[in-house]
Amino acid sequence: MKRNALATLTFSTLALVTGLTGCNKGEQAAQTPGYGSVNPKGEPAVAPTQAAKVMGGEGSGSQPSSAAMYGAQGLPPGHPPIDGNAAAAAAPAGGGSLSGTIELDPARTADIKAGGALFLIVRQDNNGQDGALLASKKIPVMGADMFPMDFEITAKDVMMPGAQLAGRVRVKARVDYDGDAMTKQKGDVVGAVPDAVDVGATGVVLKLNEMYVENP
Repeated sequence: MKRNALATLTFSTLALVTGLTGCNKGEQAAQTPGYGSVNPKGEPAVAPTQAAKVMGGEGSGSQPSSAAMYGAQGLPPGHPPIDGNAAAAAAPAGGGSLSGTIELDPARTADIKAGGALFLIVRQDNNGQDGALLASKKIPVMGADMFPMDFEITAKDVMMPGAQLAGRVRVKARVDYDGDAMTKQKGDVVGAVPDAVDVGATGVVLKLNEMYVENP
């Protein structure tokens, strides 16, 4: 009888302790932010495991991206570019620059009138011929007395996104009176740098010395 009473008392004590422990866990869960609650917008709250953030090395509250850890290409420091062209990867967008002076042949002075536009064109050199268009600049023409004038072509004048102003190029200019860089008309004054030059060159001289004549 005594053993049975003692067993009954022990079982009751264990049940009471277990119940209290379960209550404490339930109260803790109910007090956990976002658990079993509704946010101000009336939407179900995010479960605690979903609301947890992965802390970065600085404790910023977010996991560091691969770009932050390994650079823009996602490669470890010191790893060569994936395309194997380190020079291209290091080149700034748009490339270099080109500068010089545009002169006007005295024989063409009477042909330059205010109201036109000077188009300065830079193309790739293709074995002594004009290649792909790289850069272009439009300058208002105020009259013949604006010449000689200094010019500079930079990455800001590059026409195509991703193109590089680099290598050997050919430079031409045209005083145009219809405002359209794609068309030529009789009376436009044109000129060109005689030979191809390297991007980065300074002191380049371009002379406006010819008048465009329509093809027969």
